[in-house]
Amino acid sequence: MATSASAVFFAMPAAGTYEYVVLLQNTSPAPYSIYGFLFDAQFNVPLTPPWALSGIVPVTGPAGWTESTGYSGSFLEGGTNFQGTAAASGYILPGSVGTFMFQSSTNPPPATIPFGCTFWNGDNEWGFAYNGQAQQALCIPIEFLPPFWNWQRLRRFPPEGLGTTSVIIKGQGEGPSVTVTYDKLGNVIKMVHNPPVHRKS
Repeated sequence: MATSASAVFFAMPAAGTYEYVVLLQNTSPAPYSIYGFLFDAQFNVPLTPPWALSGIVPVTGPAGWTESTGYSGSFLEGGTNFQGTAAASGYILPGSVGTFMFQSSTNPPPATIPFGCTFWNGDNEWGFAYNGQAQQALCIPIEFLPPFWNWQRLRRFPPEGLGTTSVIIKGQGEGPSVTVTYDKLGNVIKMVHNPPVHRKS
């Protein structure tokens, strides 16, 4: 069974650097869930410079994930530990989107960046690598937005201008999210990172 994924990213200038938001969608059939992610690198491909990005500083990822960089901030890598089930582990489930955020000093941002991800088959095998190219986006592809029946679950904010809409895009569980404000044509006007809300003990 073939695994697959799709990724888009947004790059916004922020205090002398660029802030990146990566939306990684698991387009594989059930039960293949994503547990590992590379950005600006790929699985089973030699890690050789030059890389598209430099000076990467991880900010946040899906709940339960940890992110780090390789070779002095040249690429981003993330993953999460197995906790019995895909959902409990924070894996990106089929049809779901994981949100990653980091900073990079590269100027200007490239139009495409390679990425790779690995999958769990829902039984006892991990691996199943898939590699692709993430596209820089100005608007959110419709397939990345929640299904119509999920829109009622999104928190909506008062419009910041005529014809604008704000929605929250998040991954699994209680992890970080991104509030995206866009116009009638789907052009992104503003993105605001929302850190995870910690549970009250």
